[in-house]
Amino acid sequence: GSLTGEHTDAIDEWFLLRPSFAVYHDGWVGVTAFKMRVQRKWQWYAVNHMLLYGVISSIAFCAFAIDAAMFSSRLSVNVTLLLTIVATKLSSSKSLPKIPYLTVLDKYLLACIALIICVIIESVCVSLVIRAGNDVDVYEPIDYASFAVLMLTWISFNAATVLRIKWRLESIRQVCGAPIPQSPLTVPERGW
Repeated sequence: GSLTGEHTDAIDEWFLLRPSFAVYHDGWVGVTAFKMRVQRKWQWYAVNHMLLYGVISSIAFCAFAIDAAMFSSRLSVNVTLLLTIVATKLSSSKSLPKIPYLTVLDKYLLACIALIICVIIESVCVSLVIRAGNDVDVYEPIDYASFAVLMLTWISFNAATVLRIKWRLESIRQVCGAPIPQSPLTVPERGW
């Protein structure tokens, strides 16, 4: 019969890559080495996590549509987004593998949080400029310039992330080859 339950769930999360085989002598003993290479299926994580984090954090730019003089409104939008992205991370952590290092997804999430914090800091700085008694002619160009710099940085970061992931996958493909087509894993029936 076929395997069912948690074993097939674990198998379904991985691509089997080209194995390697080597035979050599280690002193008096002949050694045969067989390496099985696997790669996690990343598409589901990219769509369901990275895309979600990117969309939530990109909404932070909507705060620039609120007049800079309305600091509390801007702050409430961005703090809500910050709490939303942290809550999303905590709820989605159950479906992610537990590993002791930062993955591309973790780094992307940190960048999303950093973007929202930068927008909050910008709002605070513009609010301080307004409280110092400056006119619209002073704080509005600062606000527009901040928006442009943050937006350009965010777009550049996302483009670089996509290119970095594409380059990494291509380098893995060159070293390990394309994934081996998988068929359903079956276990022979035992006839008692």
